[in-house]
Amino acid sequence: MSGHGGHEHLMQRSVTTNPRSVDTACIDERTLSRLLDRVQKPARYIGGELHRVTKDPTTVAIRVCLAFPDSYEIGMSHLGLRILYAHLNKDPEIYAERAYCPFPDMEERLRAARLPLFSTETRTPLRVFDVVGFSLQSEMSHSNILTMLDLSGIPLHRWEREEDDPIIMAGGPVVFNPEPTSDFIDAYLIGDGEEAFPKLLRLNQTLKQAGVPRGERLARIASEIDGIYVPALYPIRIDEQTGFVHVMRVENAPFPVKKALLDDINNYPFPSDILVPQTDIVHDRVAVEIARGCTEGCRFCQAGIIYRPVRERSPESIVNSIVEGIDKTGFDEASLTALSTADYSCVTPLAKAVMAELQMRRTAMSVSSLRVYGVTEELAREIAKVRKTGFTIAPEAGTQRMRDVVNKGVTDENIDTAARIAFSNGWTRLKLYFMIGLPTETDEDVLGIAETAIRVLKIGKQLGPRGIKVVVSVSSFIPKAHSTFQWVPFDSPENLVRKQRLLHDRLRTFRGIELKCHEVRLSRLEAAFSRGDRRLGKVIEAAWRAGARFDEWSDWFKEEYWNDAFATCGIEPEQFMPALPTEAELIWDHIDSRVTKDFLLMDLKWGLKARFAHPCEKPYLPKRHNPPRTKDGITKLVCYDCGVDCDLKAIAIEREREGASATAIMTERLAKLEAFGKDNLFLPVVRETGEFQEHESKMSDRGQEFAASQPFQPTQGPLYRFRVRYSRTGLSRYLSHLETIRLIDRAGRRAKLPIAYSGGFHPHARISFGPALPVGVAGESEYLDLDITEPWEPNALADGLNEHLHEGFHVTDARRVDSSTPTIESVIDHQEYLVSFDTREVLSLAAGAGGLQELLDHRLSNGGWIIQRVTKEKSRHINAAACIAHSSIQTNNGNTEWFLTLTAVEGRSVRPRELVESLFGTWPDGTLITRLRMGRIVDGQWVTPMEAATS
Repeated sequence: MSGHGGHEHLMQRSVTTNPRSVDTACIDERTLSRLLDRVQKPARYIGGELHRVTKDPTTVAIRVCLAFPDSYEIGMSHLGLRILYAHLNKDPEIYAERAYCPFPDMEERLRAARLPLFSTETRTPLRVFDVVGFSLQSEMSHSNILTMLDLSGIPLHRWEREEDDPIIMAGGPVVFNPEPTSDFIDAYLIGDGEEAFPKLLRLNQTLKQAGVPRGERLARIASEIDGIYVPALYPIRIDEQTGFVHVMRVENAPFPVKKALLDDINNYPFPSDILVPQTDIVHDRVAVEIARGCTEGCRFCQAGIIYRPVRERSPESIVNSIVEGIDKTGFDEASLTALSTADYSCVTPLAKAVMAELQMRRTAMSVSSLRVYGVTEELAREIAKVRKTGFTIAPEAGTQRMRDVVNKGVTDENIDTAARIAFSNGWTRLKLYFMIGLPTETDEDVLGIAETAIRVLKIGKQLGPRGIKVVVSVSSFIPKAHSTFQWVPFDSPENLVRKQRLLHDRLRTFRGIELKCHEVRLSRLEAAFSRGDRRLGKVIEAAWRAGARFDEWSDWFKEEYWNDAFATCGIEPEQFMPALPTEAELIWDHIDSRVTKDFLLMDLKWGLKARFAHPCEKPYLPKRHNPPRTKDGITKLVCYDCGVDCDLKAIAIEREREGASATAIMTERLAKLEAFGKDNLFLPVVRETGEFQEHESKMSDRGQEFAASQPFQPTQGPLYRFRVRYSRTGLSRYLSHLETIRLIDRAGRRAKLPIAYSGGFHPHARISFGPALPVGVAGESEYLDLDITEPWEPNALADGLNEHLHEGFHVTDARRVDSSTPTIESVIDHQEYLVSFDTREVLSLAAGAGGLQELLDHRLSNGGWIIQRVTKEKSRHINAAACIAHSSIQTNNGNTEWFLTLTAVEGRSVRPRELVESLFGTWPDGTLITRLRMGRIVDGQWVTPMEAATS
């Protein structure tokens, strides 16, 4: 990730001196606009998403804010929050809203204005909610929790909070070691939240209405609901041998706290009406969780343990969620997601069923976390049918010995086969994920990463088109709580840097390979917090007070803040990084993942001996021709008795029901894994009748392989062109031009307009737009042309778009035009703007409207008004005076209004904001810019693009 630096100056005053002095009133749009005019990416804060839930807060019993301690574009992409948001809001008694961490520029604006952090839906301060629940996905987001609490006027420490303060909760994978943040969190939800979280909200509300004090409420909640850990209930002690702080067992409080487990995720269908943001987010697509949990047993993987057992969504619900989601959102990509999508019982038939629907909608499909043995030609061809999304292989280690150590059940042959399939089907960019710093790792294992990448590049050059690129991403292994490797040490930063240099030296001469190594300094801190104890709360607070923010973003991460914080608190981060004695008590032993320590210790011993363990919940490998079966005739499944209460009989029955050959296929797959066979591993496909069958994908000749990835032909047949005029007002003015294009494209998809598409490998809707509106500028008369394949009535087209456009957009006219009509850009050489100032600001900066006119006259008459525009590429000078065709000033209801008409001179034009900032040397608060109209001036009369199209 990347961000923007230069924030050191603002954080020394980061703490609200009196949290209870923070205003609890909702933030109005005018106030918000004054904040957004001075931040770098204001669209992060405007909300206005499609499908956001709006309720009258006075009519609900419970208000909860789902808080994500990272940026809007990261948080909006998180599947867990999508699920919780949808299901909580189905309850008429509950209103769930959202909040994200503001970037430091917005934080500075909020503090300067003494305004609190607010929710996205109603812009309500977080302090007003009954419960604020944080989703913790990364240890390096801890400082952002404090930013959000402090900006909200909520006391940082749980012991400082009073009866009217919200309950502060946290969930997510990070909370399986909750101790580093336990100074700040009232209660943790360990495990699945779909059932446990609503129970908690209702019980808290019932007890609150009965007058039960805050502390007693938390104790009752912990005792009555699985998965709730309340730090205040547990005393602590210091281990004399290790110096670690441990949580002690007490009466009347659960010990250990057993994770909440959702037995059947099909009771909570994945929402199809997911939020559609106005601005871009990281995962701008319909992503559906097809299964939870993983059977593969990678020993470095925390998720594979804490999300056990595997629970699959039904194929019908997945297809319905994706198809309805695409229709309701207008996204042009869908994704099947799971910890291991290849292990879904019928992933290829599922992909075929989904793709059959998506192809008609010109929608692409991607498959995340696809293990290499699941990469078949059949599946690759399905993914490539509309548009090639990313193709990623995660070998994790460069040698077979090292993959056996980590229990990654793939071979060099599997990797090569997956690469051949990808390149033969037209992919030109392939990503490989690896780790260094793994237990028992040697330099030979590290260099194996480079050799694997070189081998894959050679395959690409043999089979693929020109421009093949192999991206090698290398992260540092971090021992995580509850994983098999929780006891092993974190490699020293010096050794990790040395290993990165080994890879750089080996790969530097290969132009087709791009090596990306994760920041070792960041991994060191993440390792400390992954295995840290309760003392680290002081470190988090000290680093945050020094200025730590958005530590996962490379441009914001400041290692010195954390080093100073550890030193000030008298704690060495390295004390949490050595190997841990297997017989010793662990810091997180009071949290029960439902997987036993005995199983993890057994698996650790196997791993250190490089012994591969076959995936659980799969058929036993046959010693004979027929696999062993139970008395009921059900195929026996592997079980290591890990502690998770799996119903193996039910799992076997369900897998038999998926198709007659499903068990045989899984057995064959595992047999090939055991033998580390050279052939591709086969998955079931579906006949046209819907029946399952075995399918053996043979490598065809190169010409046939490319047949599946030929470019799309442009839409054929007669096309009908429409010119559309629309407005973009309100908070939507903070969108970029590209975001506006995508937003209107998605509206057309949702409205089911028969839009024509271009050809090529990346087909696009045939929509062309007029001149871009700068960010922060509203538009009264904007224009676009679009081609459709049916002769719609103009009013029907306008109504269809208006029904599906976001708030702030409105189509005001639509007309059928001839395909030979001049383009929008070609009939525009003048643009008229209204710049509206708060007169009080003008008085302070230019002595009123008269002063503004004098200021303008001086600029225009003083040898030309030259404005310097600096971009990343270069600096240029623009003669602003020559670009101003007309200018006038008037006052209106307390505002000073500047009307100006701009034109381009020698291909260069000036922006209204540049003029304003040049005039005053700053941006006056409350200034609004609106583009009123565009067109040509003919004989003193305006001719707009709409009029030019019909003249």
